[in-house]
Order: sequence, then structure tokens, then C-alpha cells
Amino acid sequence: MCIRDSFHVTFATICCILIAKDEYKAAQVLATYLFFDCLLLLVGGASPWSTIGTLSTVLVWPRRGPVITALPYKVIFLFYAVLLGRLAMKTKPFGSKDASDEFNGQSEFVTIAINSTLLSVLRF
Repeated sequence: MCIRDSFHVTFATICCILIAKDEYKAAQVLATYLFFDCLLLLVGGASPWSTIGTLSTVLVWPRRGPVITALPYKVIFLFYAVLLGRLAMKTKPFGSKDASDEFNGQSEFVTIAINSTLLSVLRF
């Protein structure tokens, strides 16, 4: 799970940088990918439909640690999906007619980056 958390930290950091540079569309595309990947991880675990889950499994498979339950991680992925889904509903094209054009959600991405960093470090 450490690799998957590292991917989440990387994506959240990239989104923060893109938002700081007013590249809202690029941040929205990356966040939408992360949103759907979290949903797929939530539903199916590390399945072929979840690219981050599959990539994490391939990279870590020879060095995997003890078996643990996936329930805590599924709760975290649900939290990420809710954060990103709420953010998407505030902006176009997913939001209402009066939604903002700016995908400005640095606080959400900082939350994901900090949480995933703690998960990655404290896992061992």
C-alpha cells in the first residue's frame, strides 16, 4: 500500500502546483482521473480496472509485506472520492449552471497529500 499512497501524494502535489499556476483544466483532468481510480479501488481493490492499484501491485508484488485487511484503505479511498467529488460538483462541466470555471481546491489536495504521506510512513 505504500506505493499507492506515494502515487496519491504525487498526484495531489502536482494538482497543487497546477492550481498555483492557474492551470485549472489540467488539475481538473488529473483530479477526475484520481476520483475514478479511487472509486475503482473502492469497488474492486487492486484490479485491472484500477490503474494505480495495478501499477502498485506490479511494483510491490515481489516485496510484499504481511497480509492486512483492506477495509481501512477502502475508507480512505471513500474519503478521497468524496473530497474530489464535492470539488468537481463546484466546477464546470460537472457542476450546476452557476458553477465556477476555476478548479481551486488546494486545501483538498493538501489534505490528500498529508493523509497519504502519513499512511505511507506509518504503514511500516
